[in-house]
Amino acid sequence: SSGINAEYGGGKILSEDHGTAPRGFYSMTHHLAPNYFTMGGPGTVIGHNSVVFMGECMMSYILGALEEILERGAKSVCLKESSMLEYVNWTQTTMRNKVFEGVKFCNSWYRNEDGINWTFWPTHLASFWWNTRKFDSNNYDFAY
Repeated sequence: SSGINAEYGGGKILSEDHGTAPRGFYSMTHHLAPNYFTMGGPGTVIGHNSVVFMGECMMSYILGALEEILERGAKSVCLKESSMLEYVNWTQTTMRNKVFEGVKFCNSWYRNEDGINWTFWPTHLASFWWNTRKFDSNNYDFAY
């Protein structure tokens, strides 16, 4: 279990979907949970740089989402499943052959029993900032 026990439709919890490899779109949203935003979720561990800066990036993104919801007069916003799948594929592909991922480099406790490292951000912090500097409404469905 991932320990992420946020509840969504029908009394389900995210940890049931996550299994042994939690995931979140830039660690903040999930396609099964409307109006769900979090900070410090899966994929936010960094082996360098500043976790404070990463938190500032997340807060800016979440504030942008709230502004968009209010401007549109939407009742809810939910990440598109296609956006989540594309992001998860990107993170796993980008993590390949990094020091904390591959067994040829480091057989670490960061990886789950399936060998997946879901804890680390897979590239430099500037790319996290670039991708979260503004809320991209094209990745979301809005309900009114």
